[in-house]
Amino acid sequence: MQSIGHVAASGFAMNDQIGEWAMVVKMSRVVFLVPLLIVLFFIGRRTGNKDKIKFPLFIFFFAGAVYIAQLDVFPHELSDKLASLGSFLMAVAMAAIGVGIRIKPLLQISTKGIALGTIVFAIQILMFVGFVLI
Repeated sequence: MQSIGHVAASGFAMNDQIGEWAMVVKMSRVVFLVPLLIVLFFIGRRTGNKDKIKFPLFIFFFAGAVYIAQLDVFPHELSDKLASLGSFLMAVAMAAIGVGIRIKPLLQISTKGIALGTIVFAIQILMFVGFVLI
C-alpha cells in the first residue's frame, strides 16, 4: 500500500495487533527514506545541475520528530491526543484529496488507465475477500 493512511486503515480494520505490525513495517520503510534521500541528493549534486537540486528540508523535520518521539518527553496523555489529532488530520487530508478529484478530466485523459486501475482494484478486493474467507 502506498500511504501510511491506507496501511493504518487496512491494518487496524483487521485488529489492533495487525494494525500495529502494519504500522511498524510501514514506518520502518519510511525511516529508511531519510538516508536514501540524502544519498540521492549528493549523487544528484555531483552529476546534475547544482542550481536546480535543493535539499528537501522535510527530512530534517521528519528526523527531528522521530528523535523527539523516542525521547519520551511528552506525557502519554498528550501523545495520545496528538495521535488522535494526527488520525483526524489524515482523514481530512484524504477527504480533501477525494473531493479534489474530477472524474470527467480523468476519463478524457486516460480511459484505458482508469479501466486498468479498476480491474486491478477489483482483483485486489477479490483476493482480500478470498484470504479472509479461507
